[in-house]
Amino acid sequence: MFSGRKAAAACVAVAAGLVGLNLAGVASAQAGGPVRYSYKTVTIKGKARSELNGINASGAYAGEGLNSTYTAIKLFVASPSGKPTFYKLPFKHLSTTAPFYESAAGMDNAGDVVGGWTDTDGRSHGFERKADGRITDINDPRASEVKNAGTSVDGMSANGMVIVGAYYDSKLALHGFLLRGGRFTTYDVPGAADTQLTLYDHGTYGGYYISSKGAMFGFYVKCGRLHTVAAPGEAHPAKGTGTELTGISADGTLFGDVFPAGKPIYAFSLADGMYSTIKDPHQVGTTDLDGTAVNNASTTGVAVGGYTYTKGTSTVGGLVTGFIATPITSS
Repeated sequence: MFSGRKAAAACVAVAAGLVGLNLAGVASAQAGGPVRYSYKTVTIKGKARSELNGINASGAYAGEGLNSTYTAIKLFVASPSGKPTFYKLPFKHLSTTAPFYESAAGMDNAGDVVGGWTDTDGRSHGFERKADGRITDINDPRASEVKNAGTSVDGMSANGMVIVGAYYDSKLALHGFLLRGGRFTTYDVPGAADTQLTLYDHGTYGGYYISSKGAMFGFYVKCGRLHTVAAPGEAHPAKGTGTELTGISADGTLFGDVFPAGKPIYAFSLADGMYSTIKDPHQVGTTDLDGTAVNNASTTGVAVGGYTYTKGTSTVGGLVTGFIATPITSS
């Protein structure tokens, strides 16, 4: 997110009252109180910046290393022990000059990775990299061919069966999509100016939307019902600020980020109506371009993202490095 600004049986169980839900409809084991996290910093040798964008149940993770201008990118997947494997995208018209011209976005339990890349005409495309190294591109057929349009892939389900993201129309508005079995299905939050899907788990999907006034809200759809998520103090955010959702664990805990006006970004987990702050203790910076952001989470509730380790200014955020946040359980 520092790039510049993701079942029928479950629904029956909810309807029957078999799953304990909060007012927002999220089931979790977080009812005992706020969750505390331990943090591990992840850096890429020779790169000023790094971000983690996917992690799976085994602890393997994916992301990229970058230079200070968001270029010279090195995509990687890492084993649970942290050993990275670097790879390159094979696409003919891949740009190497646009900021964040390629990026990971999600990882499933088999080790497959999804992400995005930018072509030389400024259009966005998605990709999937299988654990065996095979890479294919992803393009929603509804995406416009105008400059700076295209397809944005932002996550995948833990079993790899569903990929989520959004496509741009000719006016560069975003429309969410779910890709399952080769078929794209569009989802737009009613009345929203833009919709981006970032998470999927057993029929529950969500992400964030931009209102007609330019404010950001998290949302998820469970059993066909739309729920809006606004962090405390963000019920009426100003243009360019607000809440987004970026991940979901197997127990239904949601993960996301808050962009408060004039203050650093911070991350959270949400379950049983309770927000738990995720803030790397090494974070520095006081502007609204600094802070800690969660980009994804595993089925086991381990979150990954990036935090600013140098101070930013009012126009340029600080340098970012990746982190892994693991929930601390009581012994």
